[in-house]
Amino acid sequence: MKTYLEKIRSVVNFSLAIKICLVLFGIFSVFHFAVIVGIVVFDIVPLEYLWGGRMQTKDELLLFEILSLVIQVLCYWVVVLKRKHIKMGQHNLVVESVIWILCIVFFLNTIGNLVAKTWLETLLGTPITAILFVLLFRIGIEKKSNFAE
Repeated sequence: MKTYLEKIRSVVNFSLAIKICLVLFGIFSVFHFAVIVGIVVFDIVPLEYLWGGRMQTKDELLLFEILSLVIQVLCYWVVVLKRKHIKMGQHNLVVESVIWILCIVFFLNTIGNLVAKTWLETLLGTPITAILFVLLFRIGIEKKSNFAE
């Protein structure tokens, strides 16, 4: 009889989970970069559409967008490292820990998106962060010996 984790592993392929995460983190990095350019270069400040409509000033939005870009790049890099460590048969406690921290963060972010002030963030953000939570969970439970590409 399969355990709960074995069932999850059989439903979501590790390599596919990695690829989807990398695509999503790449798209979000480009998005946050575009918002930063829009704020700095074109003075476009969409306060009501980002961060659940909770940002009050241009500087506050800029700071959070820069932080978001840094976090997205970190997420991308950690997923790449997780894939490489499994391919090489190495174990890295830091990478493993960050994957689980990100998993928790995206779970909490999903809840946060459900209560966002803007319907757009709730409608788009909730499923995306929920998918990332599931994918990161799947990546986190991968056994080194099960990796095949």
